[in-house]
Amino acid sequence: MTQALAHQLYGATVQTNSWHHQAVRECGPGVTATSHTTDGSIESIELTGHSVLGVQWHPEWHTELDPVFP
Repeated sequence: MTQALAHQLYGATVQTNSWHHQAVRECGPGVTATSHTTDGSIESIELTGHSVLGVQWHPEWHTELDPVFP
């Protein structure tokens, strides 16, 4: 089984800067939740079979620490 893109980029754990007042509760068809916070909130989603990653934190606030920014 292939590791999730989020895991490939960030590893098994990552500290994020998220302050949720809204969040994905359940994913639609073809979308998979690939990481969760300690309270169970979804933090990343991926489009099955594609290199598409959605995150519910603010990577643009820490570009020097985030592997998706060159």
